[in-house]
Amino acid sequence: MNNVEFLRNLEHREITLNDWCEAFYDAKILPLPTEEYSLFEQIAQKTIDIFNLTNEYPYTGRRNEFGNHMENVLIAGVKEVLEVEAKNLGSGYPDVHFEYNGKNYYPECKVGHHLWKKADGFRMFYTSAPKPRTKALKDIKDGHHILFHFEHGMVKDGPGILTGRFKITDLDGFAYRVEAIQQGNAKDLYENHNKIVVENRKKET
Repeated sequence: MNNVEFLRNLEHREITLNDWCEAFYDAKILPLPTEEYSLFEQIAQKTIDIFNLTNEYPYTGRRNEFGNHMENVLIAGVKEVLEVEAKNLGSGYPDVHFEYNGKNYYPECKVGHHLWKKADGFRMFYTSAPKPRTKALKDIKDGHHILFHFEHGMVKDGPGILTGRFKITDLDGFAYRVEAIQQGNAKDLYENHNKIVVENRKKET
């Protein structure tokens, strides 16, 4: 397949999160057993209680950055309910990992407004090809991938407010679009390509 065919094949192409994990980490996403649903409901509720009823994790800032803040609150919720230590893996998917009863869990944390309105097309989830350092840091294993979506009550940027409502999604089989981004840097342009046709090194005086 040449580059032109490759780029055309990317148009409107869908993958699953399972595909992504297997391609870059040789890891399988396992379906969340139904008997564990109530356990994760407890974690979600505890996370909300920690945020709303204590002053341990106050938030004031932009609404679209509230989810990043809630990752650490979710980690605290996991510890309260399961008595295990979850770890923040840094930027990029997945954000958090913990082990429980010999299994791996990768919870993703999102915060949004009006969770039960008609779904729109704005991006709320993405992955990218990880760099070697990121792969080593995240080191994804076979396990369960779960998305916690908490509802905020903020009408403008400022103090964080959670309504207490939430959704939990099992990400096994989650399908999403491949939207390729082509990018180059100065080394690509001036060292590798190196086809400058005009230049002026003289500064204005």
